[in-house]
Amino acid sequence: MGIIESIPVVRRSRPATSSNGLPEPKPDREPVPGPAGPRTPYPVNDPGIAQPDKPGAEPDYVPPTPPGGPGQM
Repeated sequence: MGIIESIPVVRRSRPATSSNGLPEPKPDREPVPGPAGPRTPYPVNDPGIAQPDKPGAEPDYVPPTPPGGPGQM
């Protein structure tokens, strides 16, 4: 056998293509980032928000449904 020479391989990155083989279109503008941080202040973190004399300050209470009651089979 003779001498085996390695052939240099040039690797090139390919642009992203869609399923039809065409390059993906570039967006007209960059996406808008969403809001950061919590959506609303929570009473646990800010005690002044929950005022006991205002409507809605009471915790929600839904009484349990008795077995065999409405909505149950």
